[in-house]
Amino acid sequence: MRTVLAVVALLVTAGCLGAGAPATDSPEQTPADGFPPGVTADGVENATALLDAHSSVLADPGYTFRVAVASDRTENGSYTGRTKGDEFRLNAEFGRDDGTLAVDTWANDSVVLTRVAHGDETQFDQRERHDGAAEPWTAQLERVLAAGDFEVTDRYVEDGRTVLALDANRTRPTHDGAYQSYRAHAVVDLDGRVHELNTTTEAESESGSWTRALDFELTTVGVDSVERPEWGDSAAATLDASVELDSTDELIELEHQAGEPLPAGTTVELTHDGETHTLTFEESLDVGERAYVAYPADGSAPVLSLEEPSGNFERIEGSYEVSVTGPDGASILNAAFAVETAGAGTTAA
Repeated sequence: MRTVLAVVALLVTAGCLGAGAPATDSPEQTPADGFPPGVTADGVENATALLDAHSSVLADPGYTFRVAVASDRTENGSYTGRTKGDEFRLNAEFGRDDGTLAVDTWANDSVVLTRVAHGDETQFDQRERHDGAAEPWTAQLERVLAAGDFEVTDRYVEDGRTVLALDANRTRPTHDGAYQSYRAHAVVDLDGRVHELNTTTEAESESGSWTRALDFELTTVGVDSVERPEWGDSAAATLDASVELDSTDELIELEHQAGEPLPAGTTVELTHDGETHTLTFEESLDVGERAYVAYPADGSAPVLSLEEPSGNFERIEGSYEVSVTGPDGASILNAAFAVETAGAGTTAA
């Protein structure tokens, strides 16, 4: 969500000295006492409280930031963000073997709009923003801070503000086993603003160990607004819906879980055994309702029904690819699954 993109805030101050006035050195400031929310003399005790304070104190003035992520397993990339109140804008770039993937996201208190560009293809999407949902970058920072066994290693004044340096060279006991190695450094002020967070972790998986580095920087405090992007109307015109895929012995089930009704004209594309079939909704599907796809036992083309069908159907086994697309061309679901029959039992993967 990585070449580092940076938003650099250049703060220039100008002062005037009277002619012939001697220059004087400012006395060194003494750091203030106290700790940010969630932090004590023993280190980070409550990462959630610290990040809640971070978000609260920055909500009104707004801020910009950058995040860079590098890994030897996944796509590397970076994103810059701008947020004020309930609105935010994220611009992300990921380096891939087949070119750069650019993801631009804008959100207010009710909707999230996204534009994804890769090569010659551009896709738009909209989804509902749920109450209480954490900003994606804040949730990421919270996971990192909660995992590390941070200690307060320094207290000093920077730009007129007392800040604490927090360092961790291991995980907290509750996260033992999650990482083979863990190193992190954070800079926070007494109000809870996280100015920097840098981590390098190594984890183990079935295919071997892998490393990941994350660098967060608070680049500017205070923004005028977060403007809705010029492509917002294109994203808002797409269908907002969430569909879940399931299967039984003889049926593929599509459950509409949230968002707008799926209108008549919505299509289901189904690929199995090298054959692809496109089925079309003749009626709308409301939230909470299901649609069913079945292969007739006589070998004819699969059928789509908004009522659970009865009759003789082929068993659902092997591999399947399923996509659901709105009448406007917006992608609603892209999924694949496999069902293998072993003896008398069936195992889905």
